[in-house]
This record gives sequence, C-alpha cells and structure tokens, in this order.
Amino acid sequence: DSKLNYYATNRKLDPNKPMVALTFDDGPDPKRTIKLLEILKKHDAVATFFDIGSLMEKYPEIVKKEIEAGCDVGGHTYSHVNLNSLSQVQVKEEISKVKGAFKSATGLDLKYLRPTYGNANSKVREVAEIPIINWCIDSLDWKHRNADKVIEEIRKTKNFDGKIILMHVIYDSTLEAVDKFIPQLQSEGYQIVTISEMAEYKGY
Repeated sequence: DSKLNYYATNRKLDPNKPMVALTFDDGPDPKRTIKLLEILKKHDAVATFFDIGSLMEKYPEIVKKEIEAGCDVGGHTYSHVNLNSLSQVQVKEEISKVKGAFKSATGLDLKYLRPTYGNANSKVREVAEIPIINWCIDSLDWKHRNADKVIEEIRKTKNFDGKIILMHVIYDSTLEAVDKFIPQLQSEGYQIVTISEMAEYKGY
C-alpha cells in the first residue's frame, strides 16, 4: 500500500530489479545516527530506523532528520522493554507512548513497530494496531563489533532480494560495515529501499 510512505518521494525504483531493506534499531543516537545519515546520502541510499520512544523525546530533531532524508521510522517500544513480559495494559501503554513520542517529534503518525528482541506474542499482536516489522537477516553486529565480520555474517545469506536486514545504530563498527556494504550491494544490482517501498513494490 503506497499510503504506507510518510510522504511522496521522487525516488525511481525498478520493480524488476532486486531490493533489500537495511534497518537500524536502538536510536536515535546523537552522533551515530547523523553519521549514518551522511553515509546513506553519500551512497544515495535510504534505510528504516526503529527508534526508542524515550530517545525520540530526547532527540526529536534527529528523528526529523531521518524523515527528511527520505528514510522510514518505526517505533522500537518506548523504553526498550520485552513486550512479551508485560500485561496487555502495559503493552498498550508502551506502544501508545512510542506513538506519542513520534507524533510529538514529527507531527506524523507512527506506522511501524519493531518489538524489542523481535518478541511479539499473540497478546502483543492483538494490541499493536500497526504492522509489526521484524527481520529476515540478523547481522549480529552487537556480538561481532567488527565491520568485516558483520558483512561476513550478513553474507551467509546468498540472495538478499525482498529481505530485511537487522542492524543497530549504536555501534561504530556497524557504520563502518554499512559504508563498505552498500556499494557492494549496489554493484551487485540491489536497490536499497525503505520498509514502505518494499511493501509497495513487493506486495507484502
């Protein structure tokens, strides 16, 4: 559904060419998110950020910059809590608060949720009210903390078309990996897309 886009962009994508979505959890980070946006701009690429509500409140100007860069932004809960461990009332409150933080920062309605650790049991799914977006490929960047090893981990998957890659914006090694990896993907014919572009073109 093209209405999933936050606003219309003039990006031209070829529906016949492969697409991959890079996603980044745990921001916004005052230094690294800005640096990552610069890396994306350098390579004419976009990404999807799953930001923590309490940090959106702290750094609303960075959330705005993510949107202005043509990226998608989803919520990564308000306080980075495991939603599966909460009562239904508490889950509703976590999701409501991250929606509120995004609305306050951007004036827009939050359209995606990525639960912490990818945990979303039936109770969470019942109250989410917005699409839950997890991932296909885990870069394990939190474990490796080394750019080449992060790329090596991702490359254990051979075909990235239609895939969502999980990374975290809080590691310098991840930014280094992204700066190396995006040109590799582009040289292999992949278009780097947002979650909403993937939904629109792949029909998910």
